[in-house]
Amino acid sequence: MIFFIAKNINLKNNPEEKKSVTEEIPENITKAVDANIDEEVLKTLQKEELPKDISGVRSLILPVPAFKQTYIRSCEETALRMVLFFYDIKTNDMEIVKRVGYDPHPWDKKNNLWDDPDKMFVGSIDDPNKNGYGTFAPSIATAARTFGRDSESYLGVSAQFLAQQIYSGHPVIVWGFSNVPPFVKYFWNTKEGKKITAYRGEHTRVVVGVYGEPSNPLGFLVNDPLTGAKNEYWGAERLLAQMNIYGNLTNQAVVVK
Repeated sequence: MIFFIAKNINLKNNPEEKKSVTEEIPENITKAVDANIDEEVLKTLQKEELPKDISGVRSLILPVPAFKQTYIRSCEETALRMVLFFYDIKTNDMEIVKRVGYDPHPWDKKNNLWDDPDKMFVGSIDDPNKNGYGTFAPSIATAARTFGRDSESYLGVSAQFLAQQIYSGHPVIVWGFSNVPPFVKYFWNTKEGKKITAYRGEHTRVVVGVYGEPSNPLGFLVNDPLTGAKNEYWGAERLLAQMNIYGNLTNQAVVVK
């Protein structure tokens, strides 16, 4: 069986809302996952309406702009661009990815070698005909610091953590899923010998608002780089369910202050 890695990403000059960019993943370097994973991810992607009975519920919405990603794989860069704009720093996806670390070259599938998403952007950010993956929380936090902002990356965050950050005035970049099944893990090694675990459908969003007390949040408002959507409602249970599907691999976050 052949698996595929893709991000359903909007192309800058393409009128289609979503564009599937697929790359074959050799069968011998994928890891079989429970068939229920696909169903679990798809459930988390079903949109929710804001509850009607929240008039008396404590809430806060931060004025974070919603931008649509510029390139087919620049969701992480666009997410950071939204947050930097919130702090009156105007930049663009290409400038951010250069600060993340950008040296686009193909995945060496013969030797199963590629780069480290904790340290840089892996692959091509803008060419659908070339291998590309993206980047993880540590490199986005590093890039944010080059703009003069305090920034930290986190693994395994809770709904309470997200709520506390919003009430403290800090939007949060979170990792999760986009795309369509199959959702699979796969692996490569760096030249330094580090084993990288990745997953198909990797995506980032920005948490910009919260409903409920910090100790017991009801739900969150989220900006999505893929569609440019602003203030989409995600119940706390749904958002954390998506983030926790692959444990700390998918439950990553960056807070910029």
